[in-house]
Amino acid sequence: MHGHRHTRRQVLRLLGGTFISLPTRLFASKSAAAALTAKLQQFIDTRQVAGIVALISHAGRDVYLEAFGSQDLERQLPMRTSTIFDMRSMTKEITATALMCLVEDGKLHLNDAVSDYLPEFASLKVAPPGQPPRPPSRPVTLTDLLTETSGMAPNRPPAISNITRVLDRPLAEVVKIVATQPLIADPGAPWLYSSMGYAVLGRVIEVRSGQPYEHFVSDRILRPLDMRDSFFFPPHEKWPRIAAMYNLETTPLHRDVIDIYRKGAKYSAPEFGMFSTVRDIERFFRMTMNGGGLDGHRILKSASVRAMLQPRVPTSLDGISQGLSWFICTDPTKQTDLHITSGSFGAAGASGTFGWIDPGQQLIRLLLMQRFGGTDTERNTFMHLAADVS
Repeated sequence: MHGHRHTRRQVLRLLGGTFISLPTRLFASKSAAAALTAKLQQFIDTRQVAGIVALISHAGRDVYLEAFGSQDLERQLPMRTSTIFDMRSMTKEITATALMCLVEDGKLHLNDAVSDYLPEFASLKVAPPGQPPRPPSRPVTLTDLLTETSGMAPNRPPAISNITRVLDRPLAEVVKIVATQPLIADPGAPWLYSSMGYAVLGRVIEVRSGQPYEHFVSDRILRPLDMRDSFFFPPHEKWPRIAAMYNLETTPLHRDVIDIYRKGAKYSAPEFGMFSTVRDIERFFRMTMNGGGLDGHRILKSASVRAMLQPRVPTSLDGISQGLSWFICTDPTKQTDLHITSGSFGAAGASGTFGWIDPGQQLIRLLLMQRFGGTDTERNTFMHLAADVS
């Protein structure tokens, strides 16, 4: 989800205008849109973030789309709505969707043990704090990984602790190393965010599809949805549109040392590796909101999407439960800053990428930026003001 350590507090932060011709009933929201524009511009002017792209979509139509600030401060490149972002953990929902494609193909079941497909997990141990390693009470299942209840440690094994920055090993090798790290609790444990579970799911996708993870995702999701600016290994011709990454873990805002082009990368990173644009992600979100289809292309059956959006376990975020990858609101009164409704759902990445879907209102809100560290202020402000724009 990041190129550095992250906590689960960051995951919902994680979670953290150009005006278009609108129907008459939406013109009343012009003042709200102006207020949103002014506030997002203020974050740029005060150097809280280098650049932002914000989109609000209602019933499949843009009601707000704006780019603020810079794609690259040092090169004085303005942010554009076509800028490409490192999506970080918003990749996880792509991985979960790809896995559900294989479920529909009959190539796996959600309750299958991971070791059914990856033999290295057959000898997995569990070592709760202060206890010697022992066999787990039961095998880790695919559902355990999807819902963050596998008992996996939140931190990566030491041998791959810097994989988010160097990306120097292929997925199969990374996952074999993950299999050597003991669980810290038995499978079915309370929710604990651990990115590496999605790396494991990506490897299962490779084994059961017979394709590299990124090729399967492209064939089954990206191409059918015409997500032409979404990829895992940036092609050279896309480099000029990739946003620079910045850091506010220590002030002032400064450029992060991460290689935004991932030159020489081998790791596809099913847990954090996708690049995309606000338009591409809006199409993926809209497909999910529509129950698995968009513009005549069906990615999943509606029953599969409903299964993904069923609240399964409570998270560390008040009023938010974990579905199959997606975060789902179960109590809006516990998340008043976000202005979300019960049953709405979303995703987030550690560099400030964030999106939320309200199917009842046919509303999608997307805020993209590239900054490690900082606070939830930009996300909360956007969600609060965007609710009035739509």
